[in-house]
Formats: sequence, structure tokens, C-alpha cells
Amino acid sequence: MTDEALFLSDVHLGSGRADRNRIREELLGTFLARRAARARRLFILGDLFDFWFTYRHAIPREHLATVRRLGALAD
Repeated sequence: MTDEALFLSDVHLGSGRADRNRIREELLGTFLARRAARARRLFILGDLFDFWFTYRHAIPREHLATVRRLGALAD
């Protein structure tokens, strides 16, 4: 682990065409596995998910993998 701090914003998972959204989520997963896993801190500045506010009590299924990856990093 390095003392590196990473900043992430405006990913907007869940917006736009489904095929482009999948690519964006795959790129984010690669970033989390390769770079963020080695960093000491990861700051998510906002807009990781698009329209999350419409889901008050549930995580949209298509974003579970990203939420799990973030949880694993936090652990």
C-alpha cells in the first residue's frame, strides 16, 4: 500500500446507453482493482451513480458489483 490518495468523481453509472454504461463500470472495476487497492485513501467526490436518489431503500441490481468492490476496499 502506498501513501497515495486518489480522487474519483462524475462516473455517472446508470446513465446513458446500457452498452456504454457497462464499459464505464468495467473501467471503474479495473481502476479499483489495480490502482485504488494500492492507495491509502480513495475519495469519491460525487456522482458515482446516476439517479441514485430515486432508490430510497434498495441498490439497483446493476450496481451491486461496484458496491461490493467498494466494500472490499473499505475492509
